[in-house]
Amino acid sequence: MSDACRRFALTPGEPAGIGPDLAVMLAQGARRHEIVAIADPELLEARAALLGLPLTLRTFDASRPPAGDPPGTLCVAREALRAPAAAGSLDPANAAYVLATLDRATDGCLDGTFAAMVTAPNHKGVINDAGIPFTGHTEYLAERTGSDPVMMLVAGDLRVALATTHLPLAAVPKALTSEVLERVLRVLHETGYDMIPVNPRSGLEEIRGIKVYPSLDSIDRPVDMVEVFRRAEDLMGVTKEAITIGAKVLWGQIGVVDHDAARLAEEAGLQVVMDRCPKIELFRPFWKPKLHLGI
Repeated sequence: MSDACRRFALTPGEPAGIGPDLAVMLAQGARRHEIVAIADPELLEARAALLGLPLTLRTFDASRPPAGDPPGTLCVAREALRAPAAAGSLDPANAAYVLATLDRATDGCLDGTFAAMVTAPNHKGVINDAGIPFTGHTEYLAERTGSDPVMMLVAGDLRVALATTHLPLAAVPKALTSEVLERVLRVLHETGYDMIPVNPRSGLEEIRGIKVYPSLDSIDRPVDMVEVFRRAEDLMGVTKEAITIGAKVLWGQIGVVDHDAARLAEEAGLQVVMDRCPKIELFRPFWKPKLHLGI
C-alpha cells in the first residue's frame, strides 16, 4: 500500500457490546488515514460519555478526498439504531442495524469508496434470535460479495489461515479435504504469502502451481514456522530438520505429541507447541504467555 491517505470503513458491531467503546477509544489518537465509523452517532456519543472520553463527530462526505482526523474526532456515516441500545443489554431488534452497517461497508469496498473494512465483534446469537440466519462475518461477507474468502488470524509475527470456520471440532477432520486445503494455499499465495507445502511422498510435485518439497532441508529459502500434520512418531524427524533449517517455531497439530522432540527443539531455541490447533489457541486468553512470541 502506498503512503497516500486511504479511507477505511469501521463497523462497531453489536451496539450493546464493546465495539462502540473501541471506536471511541480509537478516536482518541491521531490517524493518518480516514476511519469512517458506520454507526448511530448518538450511540457513539453516549458510549463516549460513559467512558468519560472526549468525542467530536464529523459527518462523512464521500465527495471529499480522504483525510485523517485529530485526536478526539471521529468521522461517522450515520446508520440509525432500530431500537434504543444500552451497554450490556442485548436486543434482537438491533440485528438489522448490525447487518446494515456490514452491508454499507461491504458495498463501499466493492465500489471503491473504502480501501478496506474493519469489523468489531457481533453477537451471532442475538442476530439468530431476530430470525436471521447468521454464522459469522466470514460466511456473511462471502455471500454478500459472491466470493470465497480466507480468514487469517494475526498475532505478532505469526499468521494462521483457517481452512474451516465456525465448525464443531468433531466436524473438522471430515471438512479438511485436499480441495479445501488447496483453496486456502491458492488464496494465500495469490495474496503474497509464502506458503511452502512439504510432502515426503513421491509423485506430488506441485499444488495449484506451488512447488511441493520432499523435505524441509530441501527448501531453498528461510522458514519461520513448521506446522506438522503428521503422525506423532514422525515428529522427531521433522524436529531435527526444523532445527537444521533454522526455523523459529515448531507446531504439532492436535494429536501430534513427542516430548523428547519438544525438548530437543526448545534446547535449539525454537518455540514449541504440541497437540494444539492454531485456530483454537489464538482465541484463548492465556495464549500469549504460553507461546512467548512477543505479541
